Amino acid sequence: MQEPEVDDEREELQILPTDNLIVAAKTEDDVSYLEVYVYESAEDNIYVHHDIMLPSLPLCVEWLNYNTNTSVEDDGTRRGNMAAVGTFDPDIEIWDLDVVETVYPDAILGAGADKSPAVPDKKNKKKKKRKGVNDQFHVDAVMALSANRLQRNLLLSGSADTTVKLWDLANGSSATCVKSFGFHSDKVSGLHWHPKEAYVALTGSYDKHVHAADFRTADGKGAKWTFDSDVEGIRWNPHDPNCFYVCSLEDYLMSGLD
Repeated sequence: MQEPEVDDEREELQILPTDNLIVAAKTEDDVSYLEVYVYESAEDNIYVHHDIMLPSLPLCVEWLNYNTNTSVEDDGTRRGNMAAVGTFDPDIEIWDLDVVETVYPDAILGAGADKSPAVPDKKNKKKKKRKGVNDQFHVDAVMALSANRLQRNLLLSGSADTTVKLWDLANGSSATCVKSFGFHSDKVSGLHWHPKEAYVALTGSYDKHVHAADFRTADGKGAKWTFDSDVEGIRWNPHDPNCFYVCSLEDYLMSGLD
């Protein structure tokens, strides 16, 4: 019979479906982490439940309600509690937030997927950036990610290599880039899937343009807006899906599809 203290300790280590989680990327003294916070609303308390050491410097984080681990049995919905991390490497690492002591990501999207996994160093080592844009993976830092809440297996990524890439996570660790898009001429700094239209997304760039991409078309091109300064971030208006917000170097702006 197990001791009650052992059961209590195991329960404290578990992430429960009712837990309120906040995920944050952190770099301190050249060491990078994902910190998984639990917020207890009843006690108005927040604490770090566990952290995950990252092998590469993180630039963006996106929560995924999709389980990329195809070896785990579930009810067929493939629902999960994962975090996609865009890095300088430039790969996209997908980590399982329910695993407390994990060393390797569940999946790597990019050229790093073909390499043998290595234990994270105490200090992140700068790697020489690959040159030459291609359709299979990013060749410069991954600056933006957006998970599709309606088609949960789809993930968008934007990079300093100026491309937007669409990924299909259905194959787990063998997830592939469905298509690469050249909407922009400078770093892609913002992405956001539409909350109501499953195949429409905003893309923003340092080229001062925002595109409403429609991935049902061959080239994905849709409406386009030009702003006075670099686009730093974009978000659809949660109260009016016909409008979106743009964060630029100069100001906060709001635009509409009408």
